[in-house]
This record gives sequence, structure tokens and C-alpha cells, in this order.
Amino acid sequence: MAAVKRPKALGCHIYSGAFSLGIQRAGFKIAGQWEEGPWGAATFDLNFPKVPHPLTLEDWPVSQLEHVNLIYANPPCAPWSTAGGRLGMADPRLGFTRNVFDLALQLRPEALIVESVPRAWSLNGGQAFYKTFAEAFQRVGYAVTIYLTNGLLVGGPQWRERFHFIAHRGELEIPEPTITVDDLPLVWDMINDLAITARWLGEEPLVPNHVVRRPDEIALNVLRNMLPGEGVMGGVDRARAQGLPFRKARGLSTGRLRGNAPCSTLFDLTTTVHPYVDRPLTLREGARLSGYPDDFVFALTTRPDAHDGCSTDVSQAVLPPMGYHLGQLVLRSLDSARAEPGSFRVINRLGIARPWSPGRYVKRGIVD
Repeated sequence: MAAVKRPKALGCHIYSGAFSLGIQRAGFKIAGQWEEGPWGAATFDLNFPKVPHPLTLEDWPVSQLEHVNLIYANPPCAPWSTAGGRLGMADPRLGFTRNVFDLALQLRPEALIVESVPRAWSLNGGQAFYKTFAEAFQRVGYAVTIYLTNGLLVGGPQWRERFHFIAHRGELEIPEPTITVDDLPLVWDMINDLAITARWLGEEPLVPNHVVRRPDEIALNVLRNMLPGEGVMGGVDRARAQGLPFRKARGLSTGRLRGNAPCSTLFDLTTTVHPYVDRPLTLREGARLSGYPDDFVFALTTRPDAHDGCSTDVSQAVLPPMGYHLGQLVLRSLDSARAEPGSFRVINRLGIARPWSPGRYVKRGIVD
């Protein structure tokens, strides 16, 4: 009996490769990762050295590509996100998303996944934009599922609400998640073994990507006064009250993580303070809290800094556990009956996760 071939998947706008890692672990062969810029490219090449990796739209080898079963994409969510200014349809970066949809309509895979932030499906966000493309896929025989969920619901270590546009030929079964307190990973449980191996910038690292810049004394006055789950201004106010010199540094703006709760959404590791040590997170700690395996290494190429420009590579991605979950859903659909052509549905699981957000987790008295 001939061996069954692994289904093929093509990534677009995946950057450092987190989504690709999850899709690969779900059982797909990565046929390529196509980009429109160099963001995260060095890290991807370090971890996926044999995967074709063009960096411009003009170099996408569309005519040479054999059939792929899945196209998965994580184009910039900036048009809809607060961090990106919420420019919406006026944001030129929306062109990256259009290019992905156009490619999928040309190649016609069994499934397409495009990820973004939940506001992409709000009435005052991108809903009209995605509905237009949903209709385009429906006209050529696809079913379309809008799937909103949270990383905590799919086995991820981080509270992270996300939107997914999925066009699919086969039936896509998305089971109702169940979650209990025992299912939730806590920050300190995830990274406590890394605390003693962290090194200051300039010292020889013991673990890859596990160094951090040493705060100066003025920054320490703020860090020492920040409580778990608190933003930088709490530390500033206490330092001021004690008559200590302080600095309102942007570099601490996200605040201090709670060690005894699930991880909050990580945006930029340089702005996130360790729950118990007076310093920002290292890349390795941030990667662990984002679901990367410890053997996934971030390339340091751009500047002599503890995070070297990779901080956003870690967090601004479809994290590996979510990629695995989505890949598994599509993998099962490849062997299922055909979905009703032209059908459309919205599956919104965001409310199931909300009682388990880091702040609510603590306030409910689940932990000390």
C-alpha cells in the first residue's frame, strides 16, 4: 500500500515562523513561506532553512507552485488594532491582506486561514472588508467560517483574543471548548526555571536568547515599586512619594506580569516586567509564555541589544499553539464530507474565555 502523502501548506505574511511551526506540528508539510518584506526573515531562515522563502510579491513563484491543501496567513492587523492607529480601510498595509486573498482565489486550496484581531470583525472595524471577500469565496464554491477564539481555549499559555477568516471546501468541525482552573498555565509555573539562568547583556548567555539589559538605578526605583498586574505609573507614583528619582520610561509601559495568573497578552517584551525580578522579560521567557519550544531560536542581527529587534517577532504572530489548533481543524476537514458550497457562519467563543482573563482570575480568589 502506497504511503499517504503529507498535505501541503503555504504560509503568507508569517514573518518569524510561529504560525508555520504550529501548522507543521499539526501534520502539514510547509511548501513555502512567502513574504512582502524582510521582517522576521533571519529568524525564519534559522529555524526553517529548507523552506522556500521569497521576500517580495514579485518573487512569489505562483506559476511554479504545485497544488497546496492549505494557505495560512497572518498579514498585519494594524488596520484594525489600537496599536496600529485603527486606520481601517485607509491603511495601506491592508494591501497585504488583499494580496493573500487574491492568491488564494487564484490557487484554490482546500482551505484558507487569515488571522487578525477581533476588531477585524466589528461593525466599525473590518467586517465589511471581510464580508466582501467571503462573498468572493462563496461564489466559487467555498463555505466560509468566521471563528473568534482565545489562546487559552486551545491549549496556549497566554490570554490572546483572535479572529480567523476560514474559507473551506470540507466540513469544518470546531468543538465547543471546555476549560477549568486546572487547565490554565500560570506565568510563574511556565518560567520559574528560567529565572536563575538569565544573564545581563554583555555576559555570556547560558540559554539562547536569555539575556536582558540591566536597569539603571533610576529605572530600578520604578521597577521595585511596581505591583503584580500594575502599569508603570503605579511604580512612578510610589517612587515619587518616597522622594526617589524616577523616569517615566516607555520601556515599562505594559506593566508587571502576575506570576500567579495566566499570562496577559504580550505585545512587546521590552515593555513587560518580570513578575518577581526587577527587569523586563528576556526573549526566552517571552517565547516560553507564547508557546514556542525552547529550541526555537531568534536571530540577533540588527543591533547590539538584549532583544535585538526581535521582541515583537515573538509576540506579534499567530502563536504556535493556535497554529497547531487551526492546522488540526483543517487537517480533519480534508477527510470530511464536503461543506455546503456558499454557506456562511460565525462561531464566537470569546465569551467562554473571558472569566479566565488574568485580572478576573485573581479577583475571583482562585489564587492567593
